[in-house]
Amino acid sequence: MDGTDVTFDIGQDIFSAHKCKLAARSSVFKAEFFGAMSAKARRTIKIEDMEAGVFRSLLHFIYTDALPETALDVVMTQHLLVAADRYNVERLKLICEEKLSKHIDSNMVATTLALAEQHSCHGLKEACFEFLSSDANLERMKTSEGYEHLKVSCPSVLKELIARFISPEMEAAREITMDLQMANHCNNTSSVTVAEVARGSHVIKIDGYLRTKELMENGKYVSSIPFSVGGHSWFITYFPNGVNTESKDYLSVFLTLDSACAGGVKATFSFALLDKNGRSVQLYSKLYPLHTFTEKGSDWGHSKFMKKTDLERSVHLSNDSFSIMCDLTVMKDICSKETTQKQFVVVPPSDLHQHLGDLLLKNMDGTDVTFNVGQDIFSAHKCILAARSSVFTAEFFSAMSAKARRTIKIEDIEAGVFRALLHFIYTDSLPATAQDIVMAQHLVAADRYNVGRLKLICEEKLSKHIDSNMVATTLALAEQHSCYGLKEACFEFLASHSNLERMMASDDYEHLKISCPSVLMELVARFLPQQEK
Repeated sequence: MDGTDVTFDIGQDIFSAHKCKLAARSSVFKAEFFGAMSAKARRTIKIEDMEAGVFRSLLHFIYTDALPETALDVVMTQHLLVAADRYNVERLKLICEEKLSKHIDSNMVATTLALAEQHSCHGLKEACFEFLSSDANLERMKTSEGYEHLKVSCPSVLKELIARFISPEMEAAREITMDLQMANHCNNTSSVTVAEVARGSHVIKIDGYLRTKELMENGKYVSSIPFSVGGHSWFITYFPNGVNTESKDYLSVFLTLDSACAGGVKATFSFALLDKNGRSVQLYSKLYPLHTFTEKGSDWGHSKFMKKTDLERSVHLSNDSFSIMCDLTVMKDICSKETTQKQFVVVPPSDLHQHLGDLLLKNMDGTDVTFNVGQDIFSAHKCILAARSSVFTAEFFSAMSAKARRTIKIEDIEAGVFRALLHFIYTDSLPATAQDIVMAQHLVAADRYNVGRLKLICEEKLSKHIDSNMVATTLALAEQHSCYGLKEACFEFLASHSNLERMMASDDYEHLKISCPSVLMELVARFLPQQEK
């Protein structure tokens, strides 16, 4: 935990971390630690609404861009999704979405759907909807423990589910509609719809008829939720005091096209008052001949569907509520629905290197050490350097280190090489400016600061660019910095007599003889015949 500068107190657990790393990965932590209103000296933060195991997994991801093995179960993934959304760790949120979308079952789908709606997980929501488009899955979901929570917390998502997928013959549709009415205790309309068929029905139920009539003027209406029939979206408008002055003593009902379609949509439909058993009341059933809905928003219906006094005296107004059903048949040859294959959740590649690179190259939040290299000055973060280099760890955090030291002067490395070294430490990649011709210098810097992966990258690049002019220098470098693979590559190149002779004629051969005589002796012992040694 070298260089930690913030502590989180969660229940019985204490977590130490580095502000700069958290800020690099989360805009919420960035505002917390480095925003204009932040309390920069604040070292301890108490979190009371998150479990310690969830926060531990969140920190693990922020530092490693991977989830720990303990975070593989569905319940932990749900908690992590909430944490990722809270701290705006977008890639973690998408990973959780993807995992949950692949583990949807009847017992968990209600909870998962509520989670998707509350945290704007559109791909996960679509995956849940597709699962619930099966009648059997929907029925099982309604008996699960999470269904009650879904009804209360996200009634709109159940309405959307009904509008998109549920056929009118399904008893589940009516039950869900009734559940929503009981859960909400309000005067909203509820719907039962048919999706993606040429013929379907939609029921609009009006709760609180008298109150609706008192509150709404002539010409004002209530709309049903949109529903789909024949590949088009529709809705019903109900005018409790008539659509115009001529119909002020009547109920007016209209069907409206809610989607655009070139050439219009031809359809026949009827409206019928329903009795308490859900059957049509013949006296109040109206059939409309074939009509062309020319554009989105065009409607057709009956301005004098039923006298208000007739409804108020009838047995069909029960508990101040009544229902009207619209039967709709769409001529599908006019315009057919387009279908596409969806991928519910797409997780982008790891962006840890980009976030840390931005911390070095752009915002530099929380820098606590400066390097003077020639005419250049580089600001950096001790904890990140120490995480990648044991030399920097000893420099900054050992018992003998001068912890308050903020400026370090480096005289034996070029500024461009040190810049590339920092770039690699933060992003695990070399900048485009680090060309092959200076790989030898990068290798020296990597060895000096014990950045093992950079050293191997340099070795690999140098081993692929060995020639007679450079091999003596490269072999000396390999010997001095314990690069065994590079040394073997040089030996293989010099196994050719012609390459050996050209190397011995190069300018750097004298340096090799003086600085690394032992490597020449090894070369002679391995490759030259006895008579030539």
